[in-house]
Amino acid sequence: MMFHYFLYVSVFVVLLIWATYIDLREYRIPNITNIILFGVGCIYAIDIEGQVIWIAVSESMAIFLLFWIFSVGFTWMRGRIGLGFGDVKFVAALTPWVGLINIPVIIFVASLIGLIAIALNKTLQYFTWNYQQENMHKSKSASFFETKLPFAPFISLAGCMIFFASNHWSDNLLELIFTH
Repeated sequence: MMFHYFLYVSVFVVLLIWATYIDLREYRIPNITNIILFGVGCIYAIDIEGQVIWIAVSESMAIFLLFWIFSVGFTWMRGRIGLGFGDVKFVAALTPWVGLINIPVIIFVASLIGLIAIALNKTLQYFTWNYQQENMHKSKSASFFETKLPFAPFISLAGCMIFFASNHWSDNLLELIFTH
């Protein structure tokens, strides 16, 4: 049983790293990554968590619909994309792994980490001589709020944090080490 758990965890972490890598390079999350994350997540929810398949699927569908409405609404109101469709699918694919109840926490933590990353990035750019020379004609406040940033790395980091915090993985690791 413990071996299965760590096999699932390994797949989970590798898929999150892969999604992060692609999103950082190309500003997109491959559909195949979301499909595998969702599929293995449903199997994990059934095998390890003892959840019924229709609950895992319906929770993911609800999150997908909610985030899709948010994304379309934001784009319609602001005239620009705030949350990409890949991010919507990514959060829905993450749902079987962490459960519906943890998705708001993941989004909050991911947003907080993203804001900190933007603030650090802009602070470093501000104090860099090249940045000041190249951007003297631009408004600093406008460029801060127009920063394009992939969201999957922050979702992945927050997802890992919540997944490991909610699954007592350290207890499982100690049990695996000391029972074999």
